[in-house]
Amino acid sequence: MDKRRSLPKLAAVPMDFSPYAAVLLDLDGTPYCETHALPGAVDLVTRLTRVGPTFNCLSNTTESPTWASKRLKNMGIHVDASAIYTATEASVDYVHGRFGDRPRIFNLATAGLAELLENRCTWVNSP
Repeated sequence: MDKRRSLPKLAAVPMDFSPYAAVLLDLDGTPYCETHALPGAVDLVTRLTRVGPTFNCLSNTTESPTWASKRLKNMGIHVDASAIYTATEASVDYVHGRFGDRPRIFNLATAGLAELLENRCTWVNSP
């Protein structure tokens, strides 16, 4: 017996994006649920990749865009890490904007933050 939660049937997303310069796609709960691609998600991302318009994905994950890209790939959704902007990446942008190119950092956050700041800061190991 399949123990996965059954997903609701949703209306198809219109595939004519020609009126738009770009598409922003929220990742968390939009193209997938837990570890499974939602119906139509693979086709949507494939079409956006092949035909356009330009699209980028947003995520509130505390991991890196590379991690998010690999997670999506495991679900059959292929999105290059360069097209994913995460909350962790926003944090790095904030740190550099506020404290300069090579700030001194004591990381009490996540491994994703450490990955994105590697070689872009001076790590401090004790307060």
